[in-house]
Amino acid sequence: MQLRSPAWVADGRVLALADDDGRRARVTITADGDDVLFAVEAEGLPSAVRPAHPEWYNRAHLVVQLNPGHDHCTRVQYAVDDAGRVVASSHWVVPGEEPRDGPAVAPAEPSAARATFEATGEAGFRASLRVPASVLWPGDASLVGLAVKVGFHEEVVAEPLVWPRPVQWWEADGPMGFGDLVRTPPAVAVESVSVAEPAWGEPTELVLRVALGGGAPRTGRVHVKTVVPDDSEQQAPSAAWRASGDKAEVRTSVVFPHRGKWETRNGVAAALEIALTDDDGRRLWAGGFPFGFDFGIIVRERYGPRGRAMPHRPDPGDADFVEAFRRYVLARLPDYRAATTAEGAASDFYLVDPDGDADLDLAAADWPDALAAQLAERFGRWDDALAALAMWIYHPLITRHSASWARIAGSLTVDALPRIGGCFCGDTARLGAMLAERLGRRIGVPLRAWTLGLRGHLATLVETPVGRVVLDGMIGLWFHALDNTRLATLEEMRADRAVVDRMWYSPRRHGHEFYFGRDDQIVRDWQAGTVLLPDGTPR
Repeated sequence: MQLRSPAWVADGRVLALADDDGRRARVTITADGDDVLFAVEAEGLPSAVRPAHPEWYNRAHLVVQLNPGHDHCTRVQYAVDDAGRVVASSHWVVPGEEPRDGPAVAPAEPSAARATFEATGEAGFRASLRVPASVLWPGDASLVGLAVKVGFHEEVVAEPLVWPRPVQWWEADGPMGFGDLVRTPPAVAVESVSVAEPAWGEPTELVLRVALGGGAPRTGRVHVKTVVPDDSEQQAPSAAWRASGDKAEVRTSVVFPHRGKWETRNGVAAALEIALTDDDGRRLWAGGFPFGFDFGIIVRERYGPRGRAMPHRPDPGDADFVEAFRRYVLARLPDYRAATTAEGAASDFYLVDPDGDADLDLAAADWPDALAAQLAERFGRWDDALAALAMWIYHPLITRHSASWARIAGSLTVDALPRIGGCFCGDTARLGAMLAERLGRRIGVPLRAWTLGLRGHLATLVETPVGRVVLDGMIGLWFHALDNTRLATLEEMRADRAVVDRMWYSPRRHGHEFYFGRDDQIVRDWQAGTVLLPDGTPR
C-alpha cells in the first residue's frame, strides 16, 4: 500500500480547487497568533431549488479534518454550513477491508472553533473556521494531518471539492488518507510512505519519498519500530539515508509481529512508528501508522514457498519453534490467485495454485473433501493438518473480516462462505468446524467439532485424540502446548496464560479473558445455525 502525504504550509498561500462542472474554491490557511484561520471563497452552480436539508454535509459548507499527533488514527473535525451551524467532533477512526469497515470511537469533544459564513451572489459564499493552534500542534508538535472539504448547496447533491485527493468522506474514513499541515516551510517533507506487501513475521520493505528544503541536511538516519499496546516494542536497526538533489528515497524494513494481529479494544491499535533524523539524531519528521489483520495497514501472511527451500518441521526443542512452525505451515499452503470463467477457469470461484499442485474450485460440491485431501497429503499428521486448516481459512481469498459482508455471510450455508470472502468470526468458526470433521474422516482420525463462544469472539473447538483443542480461522491461529510436542487443550489454555500469549497478545474483550482463568465458554453444535432454503428445507 502507498500512503500519500502532500504538505501544506499555514502561511496564507492559496490552494485552488475546482471540478469539471465549474465549481471552484480558493482555500487559505494562516497561523494567526494562538489560532489557525481556515478560510474559503467558493463559487458553486446556480440552482433553482435549494432543499432545506437538515444535514450540514448536504448544504454549502467548509470542513476541516485534523490528525493531531500524526498517529493517523485520531480525527478532529470542524465544520460550518450555510445555516450558520458550527460542528466540532472527535473520532478515533481507522479504515478496514471495505470502505465502511473499521472501528470508529468518539472520544471527548475538541475545543470549540469560531466560524463565519456569508453568501456572495447567487451561488457563492465565503466561510471561515478559527481553530486554537493548540488543537493542531499540541506540545512541541511540528505537523498535523489535514484534510479540507468545500461543499455546495444544490438540488442535486454534488461531490465536494477536497484536498488531498483521494479522500473518502464517510464516517469510517480516517486520517490514513490525509495530507500534512506545518506552521512554516519544513526542512523535510515526506511525500509518501510505501509499504510493499505487509507480512506477519517477515521483513517488509518500507520506502519513504522525501522532499528537502534548501537548509535541510542531506544525510541522516531512519528509525522504525512497531508498538504492540501495553505489551512490547520492537526497534529495527536504523538505516542511513542520503539525498540526491532536493529529493531522497529512504529505504528500510520492518517486521510486523504476528502476535499483534488483532487488538480487540476499541480505540487502540498496534502502530508502526517512523522517524527521520539527521546524523546527530535531531528529529526531522515522525509519524505513526496503525496496523492489524483487518484495519489500517492491513498485514497478511506470506503463503507458499515463494522460491525458497521448503522448510522442515521444527523440532519441539527449537528455540524459535512458534515462528519456525508458522513458516513450515505457510510454505505448504498455496498462495492462491483468483480465476474466473472469462479466463478459462471451470467456475467464477476458482482458486489457482501458482505452483500447479493444488487448484481448488469453490463452486464444486465436493470442494471441502478436495481440500481435506490436499491438507492430509501435505501434512500427514492430523494435528499439523488442523493447524494448517486454521491458516488456510485466514487466506484473504478464503475469508476477510468485514462488517459490510457479515449479514450476508451469516445467512449462507457453510460451504458457500469462501465464495463471498467477507465474513465475521461466527462464520469462520462454523467453517473451521465443518472442515475439521471432513479432515478427520479423510485422515482416519475421529474429530468432532463445535463453535466456541468467547463473549466477544468465536473460535472452533475440536475433540481430538489429545483432548479438546482450539482453532481460530479468523486470525489464522492454533495453540501448541508449551513443550511444543502437541496441540494444547482448552483446559491448558484456561490454566496457563502463556499458551495463548505467545501466539496472540490480546485474547480478551469487554474486560474479560477469552481463555485464561475462565471455564464458561459457550460450546454449540456448528450446524445449529443451519440455513433454511426458500422451501423450508434445511441445508
